[in-house]
Amino acid sequence: MKATFLMAMAAATGLALSSGCNNEGGSNDGGEAANGNGAMTAPAGNSSTTAVAGSPQEVLNDFIQSIQAADFDTAIELCDESLGKQELAKMKNTWDKAQQNVADGVPNAEMAANMVRSILLSPWDDAAGEVTQQEGDVAQATITRGGDAEPVTFTMNRIDGKWLIVAPAELFGGGTMPAPGSPPN
Repeated sequence: MKATFLMAMAAATGLALSSGCNNEGGSNDGGEAANGNGAMTAPAGNSSTTAVAGSPQEVLNDFIQSIQAADFDTAIELCDESLGKQELAKMKNTWDKAQQNVADGVPNAEMAANMVRSILLSPWDDAAGEVTQQEGDVAQATITRGGDAEPVTFTMNRIDGKWLIVAPAELFGGGTMPAPGSPPN
């Protein structure tokens, strides 16, 4: 599964970027494609959600909803400096390049952008998260995504009154984490 995901991601990225990117002209704020034909179905990023002092469950829900909406900036804000934050930045970069190619009228960009959307966001369509344990400033949570993705359990920490997700890279298809108590590879 992981190898298939990575190969599909590489193929989609290659398609999205193969025709080059015209950096001249207009910009796209992360919303629907500039040509307005509806090919890009995720809404524009809404950075109004930020790490809050609320409950870890509220932050977890905001995290999932921000990814579902392709609002990677908010999802990144809700993570600590974990490897998952780096994976989210890669997802955002891939998403932004695909949208920019559509906006620039790059040949076959819409097909590539839809493939990128399918690879990056489809597993999150039916995602659900649950905080399973909380003690003081530390919580444990699990996210279950669609398809054949295994549930991923991770930690959340309250830092300066804000709950942040310690997102493992495997939550986004990259990296693997050893089982608790196992020596690292």
